[in-house]
Formats: sequence, C-alpha cells, structure tokens
Amino acid sequence: MTQTKQDKITADATSELSRALRQRLTEFHKLRRDMIGKQAETLAVLEQRILQYQALVKEAETCCEMLKRSQSELTALDADAWSEANLQSELGAAMRKLENGRLELMARMARIGELENHKSSTSAATATPASLHPELSSLSFRQFLRWGTAFTLPLLLVLLLVAAVIAAAFFLSVRM
Repeated sequence: MTQTKQDKITADATSELSRALRQRLTEFHKLRRDMIGKQAETLAVLEQRILQYQALVKEAETCCEMLKRSQSELTALDADAWSEANLQSELGAAMRKLENGRLELMARMARIGELENHKSSTSAATATPASLHPELSSLSFRQFLRWGTAFTLPLLLVLLLVAAVIAAAFFLSVRM
C-alpha cells in the first residue's frame, strides 16, 4: 500500500510537472510570437527612419554644394571692376545672381524643413500610437488661441444675439 501511495504521489508529481512544462511552453510560444511581431514592427520603423535620414542628408549635402557654389559666385562679383559703360547690365546680372541665390537658398531650406517635419511627425506618430490626434500636439499656443477664438467667437455672437432678443422681448413686455 505504501508502494501504491508512492506511485500515486510520483504520478501526481509527474502530472503537475508536465502541466507546468506545457504551461511554460505555451508562455514561451506566446512571448516568442510577441517579440517577433514587436521586432518586425521596430525594424520597419527603423528602416523608414533610415530612408528619411538619408533623404535629409542628401538634401543637406546638395544645399551645402549650392551654398559653396553660390558663395564663390557672389565673392567673384566685384562692383569696382565694372565699367561705367556696362554698369547697368553688370548690375542687373549681379542682382539676378543675388536673387536667384536667395530664392534657391529659401527653397532648399524649406525642403530641409519639410523633411525634418516629416521625420519628426512620423517619429511622433510611431512614438505615441495611443494619441487620437497627433497633429494637435504639434500646434503652438498661438495656434490654439486662434483656433479657440475661431470656434468660440461665433458661439459668443449667437449668445449675445439671443440675449439681446430676450432683453428686447422682456423690455417690450414690461412696457405694455
């Protein structure tokens, strides 16, 4: 009888051990699946960021080359070397170079700003996926103030109009 009790205890222990092992195996599969999914998601985000950074670096390099070229062209302009006879044409050409350089610089800086904003908005969207309106977090206080005024001013005007109508009705009813 003691032997059967020992066999039963051994069988129960083996059963509990196998149940615990199955439970740990299930937990392993679940954690592995979760980690593979999380790593795939993170890998996709990182690859997208790499592409964005590469585009930003390429645009910055192009901007540097343009600035160096423009700087050398502007440095080469010498107003003292212009003759009185062709001063008007030389001045016009120099002014065009200055204006073209300024416009190209503004366009390049806008493009870099656009790439940086796209990068930051993408990273903000991936960093806080729980946010329902990620674009609201990018607004400044001044923009919020403008939007608040734009939304509440019509409401205030309607309330003032209703108050004026009620006051007029009250005034007319008291007079009669």
